[in-house]
Amino acid sequence: MNSAWRIGKFFGLPPTGRNTIMTIVTLLSWPKIAQERNAMIHTPQKHTLERERRSTQPPSGFSPRCPFAFVAPALACLAMFALLVAPGLFFGSFAAAQDEAPPQTQNQTQDQTQTPTPAPIPPPARDAARQLTAKPKPSGASAEGYSAIPTAGRRAALVVGAANYQAVAPLNNPLNDATAIHAFLQTSGFDAALVTDPTLRQFNDAIDAFAGKIQEADAALFYFSGHGLQVKGDNYLVPIDATIPSEADVAYQCVHAGRLMAKMDESRCRVNIVILDACRNNPFVRSFRTTGQQRGLAFMEAARGTLVAFSTSPGKTADDAVAGGAHSPYTAALIKHFPRPGVPLQDLFLDVRKDVLASTRGEQVPWEVTSLTDKFYFQLSGATPVPPPPPASTPSTAYTPAPHLRKSNLEARNAFDELKAAFDKKKLSLKDKLAYLDDFTRDWPGTTAGDEAAAMIASIRRLEKLQAEAQKEFARLMERDARPPLTQADASRRAADWAAYLQKYADADYRLSEARAQCQRYTDWKPGPQPGDDMTLDLGGGVQLELVWIPGGTFQMGSHQTPEEIVGLYGGEAKFYEDERPVHTVTVDGFWMGKYEVTNAQYRRYQSSHSSKDFSGFSLNGDDQPVVYVSWDDAKGFCKWLSDRAGKTIRLPTEAEWEYAARAGTTTARYWGDDDASMGRYANVADRTAKSQWSEWTIAETTDGYKVAAPVGSFQPNAFGLYDMIGNVWEWCEDWYGNYSSSSQRNPTGPPSGTFRVLRGGSWGIDPRNCRSSSRGRSEPGHSLNNRGFRVVWVSAGSN
Repeated sequence: MNSAWRIGKFFGLPPTGRNTIMTIVTLLSWPKIAQERNAMIHTPQKHTLERERRSTQPPSGFSPRCPFAFVAPALACLAMFALLVAPGLFFGSFAAAQDEAPPQTQNQTQDQTQTPTPAPIPPPARDAARQLTAKPKPSGASAEGYSAIPTAGRRAALVVGAANYQAVAPLNNPLNDATAIHAFLQTSGFDAALVTDPTLRQFNDAIDAFAGKIQEADAALFYFSGHGLQVKGDNYLVPIDATIPSEADVAYQCVHAGRLMAKMDESRCRVNIVILDACRNNPFVRSFRTTGQQRGLAFMEAARGTLVAFSTSPGKTADDAVAGGAHSPYTAALIKHFPRPGVPLQDLFLDVRKDVLASTRGEQVPWEVTSLTDKFYFQLSGATPVPPPPPASTPSTAYTPAPHLRKSNLEARNAFDELKAAFDKKKLSLKDKLAYLDDFTRDWPGTTAGDEAAAMIASIRRLEKLQAEAQKEFARLMERDARPPLTQADASRRAADWAAYLQKYADADYRLSEARAQCQRYTDWKPGPQPGDDMTLDLGGGVQLELVWIPGGTFQMGSHQTPEEIVGLYGGEAKFYEDERPVHTVTVDGFWMGKYEVTNAQYRRYQSSHSSKDFSGFSLNGDDQPVVYVSWDDAKGFCKWLSDRAGKTIRLPTEAEWEYAARAGTTTARYWGDDDASMGRYANVADRTAKSQWSEWTIAETTDGYKVAAPVGSFQPNAFGLYDMIGNVWEWCEDWYGNYSSSSQRNPTGPPSGTFRVLRGGSWGIDPRNCRSSSRGRSEPGHSLNNRGFRVVWVSAGSN
C-alpha cells in the first residue's frame, strides 16, 4: 500500500488522489487477504493473527472463496476513480503542504497523533502532585530503533513494604521506602496501590488484584522492600507473619517471586518493571538445616519486555539504611533519580547504581536483568521535575476525605467524629493512627477539628517515644533478671526497679502484666541455696541419697556440631543425629539433682528383691554400682516412694534440666571438652578395657579400667559437682521423646504424649559418638536393659 502511495506521488497526484488509489488497491486485495486469513487463523499464533484479522476484516457478506468476488469491487473502484481521482488531479496543488508521509493503515501502529494537553483545572492540594505538566510524546520509532511507551498510556503499579515482622527483628525503613516510591508513582501517572506489612494472604490477594488491573495496561511496575531470601535457586518475598521453622516451609509461608513474574508476563504489557529492595540477610537461616545457606537473592531471568532490578548483585546482601537516613541506600537513589524528566529507564538505573556504589563505599552493586523492547520514561522531556517525596512519610490506606477546596468546621467535625469512631472500633497501631490523622490535618486545615487532630498527633508521638523507652528499659531489666539474685538486698533492688518501671511507663502500656509479675516475684523472694550446696535424704537402713544444688540459668540446648560434622568424626548416618537440632535457647529454674546415679543399695530400699544381674559373667549387682534393669515406670515408682518418705516432690529430671546440668556451663561436646582421649578420666564408656574382652566392639581410644558399670563416683565430676553424667548407664528423663522447637523456652517439659521416653548420657557399652552432652536416646517406658538407670531431682518451693 505504501507503494501505491509513492506511485501517486510520482505522477504528481495530491494526497486526496493518492488516498483514492490506496483504497482501490485495498479493495482489489481482499480475496488474497481473506485466503491468507483462513490459512493463518489455525496456526499457533492465533491471538496475534486474530488481532490482524479484525483490523483487515472485509465487509459483511463478502466471501473470499467466490471466484467472481473481485468483479464488483473492481467496477466500483473504476467508478470511484472517475469521480474522485480526476478532480484531485486539478486541485492537488492546494494540498501539497500535506505531502509528508504515507498514512497509517489500521493494522499498523495506531495512536500516532499528538493530543494536546488541556489546560489544567486547579486540583485539591492532596492531588496536585498527581497532575502531569508535560505534553505526551507520540509513540513510534525512536532514534535508537525501538519504540517508546508514551506517558499518556495506562500505567499500573503495586508497591509493598514489609517491616514489622512477627518472628524476627523488625526492619527500619521498608515502610518509608514503599511510601516514597508509591507517592512518586502516583505523580507519574500510575494507578498505584500501596500495601504495608502484609500477611501471606494479604500479599497474595494484592498480587491477584494487581494481575487483574494490568490486563489492559501499557506498563506495569512492582516494587518490594523487606526481607527476601533464596532457596535452591528460587527467590521468595517474606510476609510479616512468616515463621519458617525450616527451609522446607519457605515455599508455604512466603511469596514465590516466580508467581508474580508469571502474572505480569501473562498481562501482555509492553513494559513490565520489577524492583526488589529485598536482598537483606536471611533472618531465618539459623533454623535451616542446610549448611552453606546462600545469601541475598538468586539470579532471575527477565521475560520479553521485562526489567528486573535488584538492590545488589545476586548472592549479595544490601543495607537497610544509609547511616542516619530514613531510606535504604538503593531506594534513596531511586527516589532521587526517578523524577528526572526525559531520561530513559535504563539510564536512570545506571545513575542509581553510581549513587549506591558511592554511598556504600563500593560494597553494594545494584543489578538489573532486562529484555525491554521499548523505551520507558517516568517523565518526558520538558516536564516539570517532580520533587522527591518526603523521606519518611507514613502510609495512609484508609481515610479519604471528600475533595472540597473549602471546608467548614461542621464538615470537619463530622469527619473527625467518624474517624475517632473508627479508632474505637478497630484495634489500630499508633503508626496507623498517625497516618490517618496526618491525612486529616492536611485535608481539613484551619478547622477546629484539624487542630484537635494535630494535638492528637503530638500526643501520639509522645506516646511513641515513651513506648520506645519502655521497650528498651523492659529489655534491660529482663536481661539482668536472667541471672538469679544472690542476696535479699539484690532482690529488693530488683523489686524497686520494676515498681519504678510500672509507675513511669504506665501510659505506654508495654508488657505491664509481666512487669507486675517480676515485681511481685522479687518482693516475695527469699534467699535460696547457693551453688555448691548439697543436702542428704535418709532412705533408712543406713542408706542415704545426696543431692547437689543446680542454680538456674539459660543455655543453648542441642548439638553445636552439625550431623555432618558428627558423621565426619565417627562415621554413621547423619539422620541419626538430626534430632539434636536445631540449637535453641532454654532457661531453667534452679533445682536439686542427685550427685550420683541411683545405686543398687538405694533402689533396694524401695524394692528389696531387685537384682541388676550381670553381663557375660561380670556383675552389675554391687551395692555401689548404678541400678540397672529398671524401666521408666520402675524409676517413677522409686520417685513416688521417696517423695512420700521425704515429704518432698521427687521426680526424674526433664530433658532440658538434664542437659543443662550435664553441660555445667560448657558448649563443647562433653563437659570436659571435645576430645575423646580424656574420656578415661571423666567417663566409663566402651574403651580399650572393654575391647580386651569383646574384640568386636567399637570403642573410644582411651582406658577407663572398667569392662561394665563402674561404682558411682569413680570418675571426675563436672563443674556442678555431678558424677557420671556421661557414660556408666543411660539415664531416664521425665519427657516423652519428640523433635525440638526452634523457639526460646523456659522450663520445657517435652511433648504432651508419645510412644517413647527420653534416655540421656550414654553408657559403659556405648562408643563415644553417643556419649555427648547433646546425645539423645529413647525407649518404651516399660522396657529395661543392663545399661539403663536413672538419677532424681527435687524442685524446692521458691527455688530460682
